[in-house]
Amino acid sequence: ITIRLKKKIESVNSIETQLKQKGKIALYGIYFDIAKSSIKPESEKVLTELFQALKNAAYKKIVISGHTDSDGEEAYNVDLSNKRAESVKKWLIEKGLSKETMVSIGYGESRPVAGNFSEEGKSQNRRVEVEIGE
Repeated sequence: ITIRLKKKIESVNSIETQLKQKGKIALYGIYFDIAKSSIKPESEKVLTELFQALKNAAYKKIVISGHTDSDGEEAYNVDLSNKRAESVKKWLIEKGLSKETMVSIGYGESRPVAGNFSEEGKSQNRRVEVEIGE
C-alpha cells in the first residue's frame, strides 16, 4: 500500500495568517528545473498567492531564502539556493513589489527541516521560505 500525502496549496489567507502568527512561511509549491534557478510554470499559483499576501500587508522587509537537500556539494547547494531565492525575488519585483523591501539569501543544505535519508525528507528540505523582518 502506498500513501501519498498531498502538499497543502497555499492561499492568500493562509500565507497572511502564517506570516502574522509566525513571521515566516515555508512554501513547497515553487518548483525549479533540476540544477537550475528557472522557475517552472506550475509555480505560478503559489507565487501569485504569495505576491498578493505580501502586497496586501506592505511589509517593510521581506527575506526570501532558498533551501536544498544534501545531494551534491555544499558550496554548489548554497549557490543554487541563492540563485533560486533571487529568482523568486525577481519574480515578485516584476509583479510590482518594491525591490528595496526584499532580500534574498541561499542557505543550501544548512537548515534542514527533515532528514536527508529518504526522498520524503529531501523533498521537505527543498523549499523557499519567506520571513518578515523589522
